[in-house]
Amino acid sequence: KIMEENKDIEEATIIVRQMSEDEKMERIAFLREKAIMDEKEYYRTGMEKGLKDGMEKGIKDGMEKVVKKMIEANMPKEQIAKITELSMDKIIKIEQNIKKAD
Repeated sequence: KIMEENKDIEEATIIVRQMSEDEKMERIAFLREKAIMDEKEYYRTGMEKGLKDGMEKGIKDGMEKVVKKMIEANMPKEQIAKITELSMDKIIKIEQNIKKAD
């Protein structure tokens, strides 16, 4: 009878160890999946920020080119401000940059 009890204890111990290993493997799989998801999110948000920043810079650069053309065409600054919705300070700054470039 003692041998049977020892055998039952050994089997129970093996089962507990296997369950413990399964839980460890599940935890490892969960952490790996989480790391992959976090990495994808990191790249997605980085790309979105890069696109947003790039678009903002493109719009700003494009607007400055349009203002330069208007200034070069001797359009009144007040009219440029009204059309572009830029401040007079910004238009004057662009005008000063044109003069520096010459």
